[in-house]
Amino acid sequence: MLTTDTVELMQAIIYYATNIFITLGLTGGTTALLATGVTGVVFIVSTVPAMLIIDKVGRKPMLLVGSIVMAVSMVIVGIIVAKFGHDWPHHVAAGWIAVALIWVYIAGFGATWGPVSWTLVSEIFPLSIRAKGASIGAMSNWLNNFAIAFFVPPMLEAWAWGTYIFFAGFLVVGIFAVWFYLPETKNATLEDMDRVFKSRTGEIDARLMREVQEEVGLVALVEGRAAAQYEKKEIHESQIEKL
Repeated sequence: MLTTDTVELMQAIIYYATNIFITLGLTGGTTALLATGVTGVVFIVSTVPAMLIIDKVGRKPMLLVGSIVMAVSMVIVGIIVAKFGHDWPHHVAAGWIAVALIWVYIAGFGATWGPVSWTLVSEIFPLSIRAKGASIGAMSNWLNNFAIAFFVPPMLEAWAWGTYIFFAGFLVVGIFAVWFYLPETKNATLEDMDRVFKSRTGEIDARLMREVQEEVGLVALVEGRAAAQYEKKEIHESQIEKL
């Protein structure tokens, strides 16, 4: 749930970026559209580091860092809007700072929650229900996507700065949820996930997969190749010793 809420706030910012930037004092449609274009570029560029470090750093640390960065960004934007939103023409610099913090939020999401959330969906389910689990995750994502896209415009109009604080609150809750309840799935096997969730589903799936591999001869093929390579190594070493 927290994952989808975080994802959908990101989607809402992308959907309504032009309107959001106008409410932050960017006058003129061209300027707002350019800022929206920068948003897309920031999002794409920020996903690259995630692909390089996700298996080194781990899922949990990335989500924690991302949540903190995004929550702080939202809180500061909310404070700026509350303090200067009534008179943007005389506080242009404050408006641009708010825009920059929106970009920081986008970068934080693109480098952490964006790729990691979908990675987790594909990892935490055992093989027997992985397709169903991933499907439910995708369905939840798009249902929340619809809800957020529907409610964000009236929220921005009615709550103004409160909208940013509202979503920052979800991110703070997400920090505690990730810290206390989310298991680390980096390099985790099906058996490891069984121990985390106190289940035997992954163990059963692994045994069934082993049986299927044995039936089709895959295990024998792999073991045969390994034995052949070992024999070649032994022969090579013995020849070296004779020399």
